[in-house]
Amino acid sequence: LLPVCGKRIHSGDFETMGYIYRNALEGDSIFGRIAHKLAVEEPLAAGVRTRKELVKQLHRDEAERLQGRSSDQPFRVTSLGSGLALEVTELVRERPDWSRRASWTLVDTEENALSLAYADVHTAIRELESPAELTCYHTSFKQFLSAPLDTTHEHPQHLIYASGLFDYIPDSLGPTIVR
Repeated sequence: LLPVCGKRIHSGDFETMGYIYRNALEGDSIFGRIAHKLAVEEPLAAGVRTRKELVKQLHRDEAERLQGRSSDQPFRVTSLGSGLALEVTELVRERPDWSRRASWTLVDTEENALSLAYADVHTAIRELESPAELTCYHTSFKQFLSAPLDTTHEHPQHLIYASGLFDYIPDSLGPTIVR
């Protein structure tokens, strides 16, 4: 169990995030489908979908800012606490022809979420024959804090984001992660 906003949730809540992102009628009965739909329409759930769209826009803005610069270097992005990384899958599908090659690094503590994210993003890259690259790192918060990823030092990143990461950690760890 992990602390979240004074509550405790199970590791693996990526399944709940999947429900929120799908925003569909799901369930075994009419009552179940209606109750489910009401839950995923709730304002906090809608905020999760809005946050995903904001992160996608940040990707687009940064890629556009770099467009005029000549470079053989890819557009490098790291997502800390990536979860399902649906924003990356959608970006690859919406924009398979980035002005420069895109390279995403996904980091998460939940192996199942990272496996699903890898499968979805990699499938989109392969289906669209996109020149994008994907690297995934499964690590615990403690491991990440004690030994940050070398890739961000070897290859400077154009965008690093952690949408939702801070929902899962104690407030006292926030400043350590930001440094």
